[in-house]
Amino acid sequence: MKQEEEKSIDEILDELRLIKTELRMRSLQEKESVCEQPPAIIDMTEIGKVINDAEKNNFSQLESLINIQNVLNIRFPLPKMRNWAISPDFAELLLREILIRKPENIVEFGSGVSTLITGYALQMNKQGKLTSFDHDVFYGKKTVQNLKLHGLEEFAEVISAPISDITINNRDAKWYSVDETKVPAKIDMLVVDGPPARTDKAARYPALPYLIDRLADDAIVIMDDGIRQEEREICRRWLEEYPEFESEYVETEKGAFILRRQTSHHA
Repeated sequence: MKQEEEKSIDEILDELRLIKTELRMRSLQEKESVCEQPPAIIDMTEIGKVINDAEKNNFSQLESLINIQNVLNIRFPLPKMRNWAISPDFAELLLREILIRKPENIVEFGSGVSTLITGYALQMNKQGKLTSFDHDVFYGKKTVQNLKLHGLEEFAEVISAPISDITINNRDAKWYSVDETKVPAKIDMLVVDGPPARTDKAARYPALPYLIDRLADDAIVIMDDGIRQEEREICRRWLEEYPEFESEYVETEKGAFILRRQTSHHA
């Protein structure tokens, strides 16, 4: 009886060994099958193009930054650019337009590095004033501090303007709570870099209809982030509703629109 029990145990052990061996064989076969499959094809040409485009863009941003530093007498380090802040090429675009046009009154929505660049440009022109509205109290205060550090308080000011619900052109929208007494009677240049896209689907649309009656006959409107579909749609609506403006798309890192008011059409 005891021998039969021992034999039975041996048989069980043999079966377990067989099962173990079979499992090993299956595992090896699966590995071989995977190894036999052709590797994923990597398009090195496409990767090279992406890297090349990134290098070109970085070089372009560096060129713009050098141009800005060569033109302006910057007395204190500028805040970091790119990402949420404006890119150097957009800053150079602002600088170029201000130096050429010599505007008396500029209104800006969304303060930051652009406020400083604009302040320096106006200081270089020895005329003009920037009024910048910012919905974010924290960042607005940082810009105010930077204006003091750069000695630009005479040429630029930042006004806190929380986002609120408004009705513009028979549409509900969210826009800055602007103190009307702080808005110049005549605006030569309007810079639109806010509010953030998350605020509303067409967050920056109200800028033009809100201030249309205060824009000078030869005013220009500059909007950042033109590469985004929302901003493209906003520009399309502006041109449809205000045909006296002509639009130019500028190939910056984030894309930019410049709308110029044509005096003949406006008259």
